[in-house]
Amino acid sequence: MRRKVRYAISAALAALLCLAALLLLRETRKERALLACEHVEVEFRDSLKFVSAKEITSWLDRNYGVCTGQRLDSLDLQRIENMLLSRGPIVGCEAWTDDHGVLHIEIRQREPVLRFSYGDTGGYYVDADGYIFPLHRSYTADVRVIEGSIPVRPAAGFSGQPESDSDREWIAGMLEFERRVSASRTWDDIISRTIIRDNGDIALTLGSGDELYIIGDPDRLDEKFSGIARYQREIRPEVGDGYYRTVNLKYKNQIICRQKDT
Repeated sequence: MRRKVRYAISAALAALLCLAALLLLRETRKERALLACEHVEVEFRDSLKFVSAKEITSWLDRNYGVCTGQRLDSLDLQRIENMLLSRGPIVGCEAWTDDHGVLHIEIRQREPVLRFSYGDTGGYYVDADGYIFPLHRSYTADVRVIEGSIPVRPAAGFSGQPESDSDREWIAGMLEFERRVSASRTWDDIISRTIIRDNGDIALTLGSGDELYIIGDPDRLDEKFSGIARYQREIRPEVGDGYYRTVNLKYKNQIICRQKDT
């Protein structure tokens, strides 16, 4: 009988403790709901600098509204995240609040793989998925630059996938070129410029050499790189550096050397 009484008392105490905890939690939530946002803290998951904390808070103020002074429970965190994710350089965003009145915004930036450059100020970045986003005024990512007669030229400030099938196909080809080059320490280190010629051919310069290596489309790259290596090993030592202006390797099993850029 005493054991049953002890069990009953223990159960009653446990129930009281649970009830007290629930009441405390409810009161805490009430107090937290009354808290106003005192500060917006922007944090970054990466070291890229396409956006700054100041730019994030400015976008927030213009497109959502000033958060400081608003009750925490009135902040639409999902809307804040979606609004920031609509910005081209941002690929990940998480927003939450804490008990100290702070709105936390954690940002992950889109990582560029290539930069395309044309004209005096024209250009854009693409990530590994072919997503286009604008250049930054004061920050330049350390990625390979493709310059010259770039056929894909979106409107200034454009963010998104290329709009036509042909544009997507061309960007995909250049990304495949970059993947193949970056996978080779030899070619990744030695290629100094990547140029798109007026006829669409890809041309390369290597190190400080004067020759322009024309490889055409981004296909049969192993064969074309082998041709470049053969030229450097067998032909250039015979004629000297810069004797030939162009070395054309875009035709199968051929190395066509010319003294003029044709």
